[in-house]
Amino acid sequence: MTSGDLDAPKRPAQDTTMQARAQAQRRLRDRLLLLLAAVAGYTDAFSYVALGEVFAANMTGSTVLLGISLAQRNWSFAARAGVALGGFLVGVVIGAVLTSRHHPGEIWPRAVTLALGVETLALALFSILGGLLGTHDQHGSVYLLIGVAACAMGIQSAAARALGVLDISTTYLTGTWVGLMAGLTRRLRAEVAAEVASDAPPGQTGAMPMPSIAPQRRDAFLLVVYFVAALLAGLLLIGATDTGIRLGLIPLAPVVGLVAFVALRSFRPAAE
Repeated sequence: MTSGDLDAPKRPAQDTTMQARAQAQRRLRDRLLLLLAAVAGYTDAFSYVALGEVFAANMTGSTVLLGISLAQRNWSFAARAGVALGGFLVGVVIGAVLTSRHHPGEIWPRAVTLALGVETLALALFSILGGLLGTHDQHGSVYLLIGVAACAMGIQSAAARALGVLDISTTYLTGTWVGLMAGLTRRLRAEVAAEVASDAPPGQTGAMPMPSIAPQRRDAFLLVVYFVAALLAGLLLIGATDTGIRLGLIPLAPVVGLVAFVALRSFRPAAE
């Protein structure tokens, strides 16, 4: 009996263990993405309320606002929207460079954790500058705050994209809404087909395979988290004093730092 024969019975058990570990890591990845979505929703609401009605994460909104402000010749508004768009693009470039090297098939590449570490530093800088300068336009400081916040969100967008999770970006939700509704539609069609097949004669079922509901559940949770974070930011900031607005900057960097820390401890590189 060869050593290969001795190892053969162990392989199914090893495969089962690896599959269970991969499923657990995917669940953890999805939970960490929820935290990142909360940061994006909070940052977008904060920038809109406190930084002159611009979006730091949602570049669809910032692009529309830039076009409207140019048409209305509202140059200060156009400058704020333009800084948000430019800062976001710079952040995407930084994030794309940081995440450009990783092994295919990794659930959470170490490069993504590195990008989130850089995002944490950018959000810490945003919080410090906001605490020192305030959010009112003092010699153009609001433009600096917009640019730093948008840059952080651009890094996060590139990091989330590197994970390769379909319909999930954490910073803009149009694709997530489309993925949710398209997935629910496929699920509904499959359930109707299964119901029809149950009444059909044997051998003539033609039932569609039943798609998993897990992606739609994840998408729905992400949308809710983003909304609740934006709602919370709005409730905290509307009517708040200047000190309250400055304190509202504090949670951002610690949350992304926590995501990076948990990812560093929980996901190992493919070579290990």
